[in-house]
Amino acid sequence: MSHPIPGTEPGAPLPITPERMEELALDYAAGKNACSAAGALAHCADDFVFDVATEPVAHVVGKAAVATHLEALWAAFPDLYSRVDRQVVGPTGLVAIGALSGTMRGPFLGLPPTGRSFEVSLVSAFEYTGDRIAHETNCVDMLALLAQLELPADAVAQVIAGLRGDFA
Repeated sequence: MSHPIPGTEPGAPLPITPERMEELALDYAAGKNACSAAGALAHCADDFVFDVATEPVAHVVGKAAVATHLEALWAAFPDLYSRVDRQVVGPTGLVAIGALSGTMRGPFLGLPPTGRSFEVSLVSAFEYTGDRIAHETNCVDMLALLAQLELPADAVAQVIAGLRGDFA
């Protein structure tokens, strides 16, 4: 029987321990919760990739680009906070399950701030290379987020339609 994931062969050492995966994910989240790109990205590979898998989709490659992306999020939501309720660790990755919350104090998706707060479900999948986070994929309940922010549905639809053209 073949094992397509490196390091998953019977008796093979794990490329990174489950405890280290959990530690890196929590330290990375703490950096993001402190609005510190340097603090978060210190735990990531140089070619780190950040993806948001739900509309509006984001695919950001490299620490510098991810820092710019995070800073734009913090400008819109200065109190952005990721709560980790539990983590599930596999042979080469980790899934964190929790919630994302914040208050819209600046423009988001090109739309003016509403001053409204949100709290939505968040699932983040982490992949590792060596002793660093290589890739994070977030799944956020964007419908609930947009509804809680009370953003106009027609304006959001226009923004998402424009983004689809950019990412197609």
